[in-house]
Amino acid sequence: VDHVVLDGNHGSRQGCSRPACDGPLLAIGRDVDVDLEALVFQDANNKEAGGAIDNALGGTVSVTRSVFRHNSAEDAGAIANASFGGTGMLFVTGCTFSANTSQGGGTISGGGAIDNGDSGGNGTVVVSASTFSDNHGVDGGAINNADALGRGVLRVSGATFTGNVAEGSGGAIDNADCKTSYSGPRGTVTVSTSTFSHNRAQGDGGAISSGDRGSVGSLSVSTSTFESNHAGGAGGAIAA
Repeated sequence: VDHVVLDGNHGSRQGCSRPACDGPLLAIGRDVDVDLEALVFQDANNKEAGGAIDNALGGTVSVTRSVFRHNSAEDAGAIANASFGGTGMLFVTGCTFSANTSQGGGTISGGGAIDNGDSGGNGTVVVSASTFSDNHGVDGGAINNADALGRGVLRVSGATFTGNVAEGSGGAIDNADCKTSYSGPRGTVTVSTSTFSHNRAQGDGGAISSGDRGSVGSLSVSTSTFESNHAGGAGGAIAA
């Protein structure tokens, strides 16, 4: 069955009295492999990490041909990978992320759609042939990698980022946006054959920001298009 809908009921606990009712639509178990295909995740509202999916216990998650829309959480509107000291691997292929929101709060600065290796975590995310539109994050309108003492690897290919907004840095992607005493790169981002248009950041990097606020980030971009991105700070397209 294609495109089965998992609906978060906008975070309402009506009809549910368990603590899990306040969590994500899917919480991935310890060290498990999960394949998800042709699903719709919508209208989830989680007070913590990942409106739709939280993968922080060493799991490997593959998501294919799925839709994430109108989800929200404090950290990562749609998918949180390896947040809050956790670990995990995430593979995203042929998916659509639209109008997801990271609410932030305190030291949390999650990505509007995906957050990887945040708050002391260590994760890997691979995104291919996917679309991110109109997502809203604190740092990273669409994706936040290796923020707040975390470490992360992010590989993006054949993706489209349009109309994403960051309150801080990285209208589409934010990488390694936290000053630490660690001398090496905390976040590594590789982008190829992708398109960034009409993304916006109030801080640095209208499309991509890497190594902001004195942190260390590694960024490689090839064969990609940047058009009409805007930053309130440095780097209308890229700040690194």
